[in-house]
Amino acid sequence: MALTQAQAQAQAQTGQTQPAIGYAFPSPAQKIESNRLDVQHRLLVLTANDQLHRAPLDPTSVRNALDIATGTGIWATEFAREFPAANTVGFDITSHPQHSAADIPSNCTFEVADMRNDATWSGEPDANAAWTMPKSVPYDYVHGRMLMAVVQDWPKLMARCYEKMAPGAWIEFQDLNLPMSTPDPECTAESSPMFTWAMLFHETFLKIGYDFGAAAQHAQRLRDAGFVDVQEFDGKWTVAGPVPDSDRERQMHEMAVSVVIDGVAGFTRKAFKEVLGWTDEQVDEVVAAVQHESRNGKYRIIANFKYVFGRKPL
Repeated sequence: MALTQAQAQAQAQTGQTQPAIGYAFPSPAQKIESNRLDVQHRLLVLTANDQLHRAPLDPTSVRNALDIATGTGIWATEFAREFPAANTVGFDITSHPQHSAADIPSNCTFEVADMRNDATWSGEPDANAAWTMPKSVPYDYVHGRMLMAVVQDWPKLMARCYEKMAPGAWIEFQDLNLPMSTPDPECTAESSPMFTWAMLFHETFLKIGYDFGAAAQHAQRLRDAGFVDVQEFDGKWTVAGPVPDSDRERQMHEMAVSVVIDGVAGFTRKAFKEVLGWTDEQVDEVVAAVQHESRNGKYRIIANFKYVFGRKPL
């Protein structure tokens, strides 16, 4: 069941985690998490060669765009500015203060809805859905990123998107692709707390139905859903290790480290305690070790990403 508007607003005020997701990360309404998500946004854009999207969009043909699980709404807001002729809608299970900011473009709106609720996609009024997608609006571009912790059934999501898209429309996913990697042969689970944490994190979420390596199958799943002209690009963040020499890589490294340090506790605590039976003290110990290695580690550790897009046939 989707949250009501009142529930979403109350949740945004309290900063609680999203209750409809069993092992949710902190709510985007929390200030630290909100700031982390905005840094993550900048990093994803830099990783995509300073672009909000990798799909080859024609500004004259994008009339309606949809941002799934919009978070703070920063991507949708910037996309609306880049595509002023497009009506851009971002939706998420919670509202966020930035969604009502004074500088939101007039062609950008935000809705509260649960992407896993059938009613959200139906186009029919439903008492259990705060918002449903209008039947009369075919989307010319559908965007979703960092959805690994909220999507359990990727083929179902892609099929739903396909049904709501116009012929010739593009869809794009930008997601983390675990496991992490390293060029250093001495970096192993035995020598690196971050490597140990990343493997355990991946295994823990697999137990509850969330695959943080799902992006490796995005391209084939898009093809299976009927999309054509599917392409994928790899992105990499150095989340630990020596500081790079170039200004751009140094900036990206600093941002990636910030994303890890500010997010690892929220990523870890609830799942490790409830799935693995860890104590707070055990979680605190591994979080501190990961944060220390991210700041000061000698091994270069890389978080891998996939940018995958495809087109609905004409």
